[in-house]
Parts: sequence; structure tokens; C-alpha cells
Amino acid sequence: MSRRILVFFALFAALVACCALTWQVAWQRGIDELRRNAASRVDRTTNTLKSTLDRYEYLPYLLSRHLVVQDVLDHPDTANVERANRYLEDLNTRAHATVTYLVRANGTCVAASNWNGGDSFIGVDYSFRPYFIDAEKGGVGRFFGIGTISIEPGYYISQPVYKEGTKENIGVAVVKLNLEWLQAADASEPLIVTDDHGVIFLSSVPAWKYHTVRPLPQNIEASVYETRQYAQQPITPLPMTIVKTLEGGAQIVRVGGGRDAPSYLATRRSIGEPDWQLITMAPLDPVESAAQNAVIVTALVFVSLCLLAFYWRMRRARVREMLRSREMLQTAYAELN
Repeated sequence: MSRRILVFFALFAALVACCALTWQVAWQRGIDELRRNAASRVDRTTNTLKSTLDRYEYLPYLLSRHLVVQDVLDHPDTANVERANRYLEDLNTRAHATVTYLVRANGTCVAASNWNGGDSFIGVDYSFRPYFIDAEKGGVGRFFGIGTISIEPGYYISQPVYKEGTKENIGVAVVKLNLEWLQAADASEPLIVTDDHGVIFLSSVPAWKYHTVRPLPQNIEASVYETRQYAQQPITPLPMTIVKTLEGGAQIVRVGGGRDAPSYLATRRSIGEPDWQLITMAPLDPVESAAQNAVIVTALVFVSLCLLAFYWRMRRARVREMLRSREMLQTAYAELN
């Protein structure tokens, strides 16, 4: 094998090594910057959601202590129902909630802020809803689901209502909130919120909504269906593949099938109470494009330096040849004389 071929292969190997190193450094820098930006975004969005939930957390409790509420649940006559409806309507407007309503111990709604609308909750049976069951047992109910009457998704917070001066549970006070605004709060990159079972119930990408980030056990799937949490529509897994888990818990994931499926940096934060997770999905396209551009620049610089070195070497060889020719000519001329 000639020396030139060996030099060519050595230079080619050096070029590949430089490009690989450049890709690794540029990609890692891009990922680090993306992680910082994603962490800032997920923290900001999580705090916004938590502050909203915390702001309404005590409203059902305060509602349960009001005499108008206790009167209508204990004695649901016409006068008490009318007074409760108007009170709930005014409270709901001032609190900027979606619907505020009262459910008797048998599970039937007896008064609601939407009492005079076509989709009034009055008379509807909510005994099968988890937020009613939890509050009826004396706890705080927290539940996200699609409304059985309005067919609109919302977050339900509930508290038990006790008869004044006793421990007798006479009903449940419920506040429903619309959280759809969160999907458009920061639409620069995909954003999803999952419930405690991993079901996506909020998403800035509509096609991802009501899918799961992990397979549902059969008993959980049956429970979701029976409680009509998501209007009995089929809940299927989101085709998401974890490519790599990074330090700190962030993950590189691919959503969709095939090699051309888009990749994202998934950053998770726990909401706390309720047991939800907020996940931001930062596309990796900018990182990969920046790494590719860095590799191209590195390759161009390397080839340019090689060509410059080759040109300099050829020029030196030509100068040496010219000097040698001049010496030979001078020697020949001297011999002739």
C-alpha cells in the first residue's frame, strides 16, 4: 500500500473522529440548555396549576359550613332549594368556578349554580362518582373527569356537609373547575398532565388526550369505565418509547412509530395533591440541527486545513524543484565555460 493511500485513510479517520467528537459535544451542550429551559418551564407551569388548585381547595369546605347549604340538604323544600340555587349561582360567579352544586346523602343533586340552564345538574344521580363517595366517607374528594350532563371535562373538589352540631353527614358540597386553559397557557411546546393512573387528561396536542403513558391494569380500566371518568371512551396507550434516561430523571422519548417519529425531552413534575404529573415535551429537533451544523462546520474546516496543508506541501516541492533545476543549469553552464 502506497504512502499516499495510508495518509488518505489516516486523514479520513481523523475527520470521522473530529466529527464524532463535535457531534457529542454540541449535542450534550444542546441537551444541557434544553434541560435548563425545560426545568424552568415545567416548574413555572406546575406552580401555576398548583396555585389554581390551592385557591379553590377550601371553597367546598367553606360552602359546607353555610347555613343555606345545611338547610337545603337537611330539608329540601321549595323555599330552601330556591334560596340555595341563588346563593350557589352568586357564589359560583364571584369565585369564577365552572359549576357549584350540592348532593344529598343519597347521591341526588338538590341545588346547583346552573339551576336555570338547559344542562342543570339538579335531580342527577352522582352516587357512583368517586368525589361523592370519598366525601360521603368523610374525606376530601378530588377527581378529574368528563361531566355526565355537560360532557365537558373538569376538576371536581368535594367536602362532606355535616348537620349543624352533629356528626351526621347530610350531603356533599362540590365545586367543578375548568382547567382547559392550562393547555394553551404555554403552547410553545407540547404539555401534558396525567392522573394517578397515567391517563393524559390535559394536553396541548389534542391527539394525545385520553391516552396513557403506561398500560392500565384491567381493574383500573374497569373502574375508569364504571365511574364514567372519561365518558366511557376507550383509553389506549400513547405510542411513546423511552430512548434514554438522563441524570436528574429527564428522559429522551420518541412518540409514534417508525424511525422518523419525533423525539422529545420529557421533564416531569409531581403536582402533589391530587396525585397528578405535569410533563413538558421539548422537541429535540433544534438540538440535533445545531449538532449537525457544528459537524458540517468542523468537516469544512478540517478539509480546508488539509487542502491548505496539501497546497503548502506542493508549493514547497515546486520551489525545491525550481531551485534544483537552477543549480543544474548553473552547473552545466559552468562546465561549458
